[in-house]
Amino acid sequence: MKMLIADDHALMREAVILKLQAEFPDARFYESACFEDTLEQLQSNPLIDVAIIDLHMPGMQGITSIQCFLLVKPETPIAIFSNEQNTDLMLEILNSGVQGFIPKTEATAVIVKAIELILEGSRYIPGAVLAPLTVPATPLEDIEFPLNGRQRELIRYICAGYPNKRIANEMNLSLGTVKQYIHRLYQQLSVSSRVELQNRVRQHAYL
Repeated sequence: MKMLIADDHALMREAVILKLQAEFPDARFYESACFEDTLEQLQSNPLIDVAIIDLHMPGMQGITSIQCFLLVKPETPIAIFSNEQNTDLMLEILNSGVQGFIPKTEATAVIVKAIELILEGSRYIPGAVLAPLTVPATPLEDIEFPLNGRQRELIRYICAGYPNKRIANEMNLSLGTVKQYIHRLYQQLSVSSRVELQNRVRQHAYL
């Protein structure tokens, strides 16, 4: 397994690597300290499994730089690692196509779990973003798209941040069936990601 840690502070990179080495002892770590170095690392190392990138290191220009990484390396999951507290910006970043937004203030166990989720193909959405998107499970009569009980249950798990594997276990379904259900739900609600779905839940109170 190969991981790229991109942060302009050497002590931060070392701390992150130490945290991850304990959980991923066979991992090989690459480091970069600015936008240009990170771009070069992504281009020169085709088998990087996940890139953990600081939002505010030198050379970064917000969403523009993130989209550049995604364009150069669309197959590499990217997690933004930052002290940013603006939840609107976090949502914008998550909607740009990255696999997660990990606050630097999170506990080691949370950071490790976030990386595990991303490596499994799921996304990590921090509690600061997730909390205002989660709505009570209150049935409403007048909604834009009628949803059946199974779909409502699925939405609740997605809003709780459950990865697909856990949803499959909770709903007693195969992973493939859960993915099909989520795809159909996206089509029905005209969304293309978990974050967009959560926004629709918040706006229209589907639960």
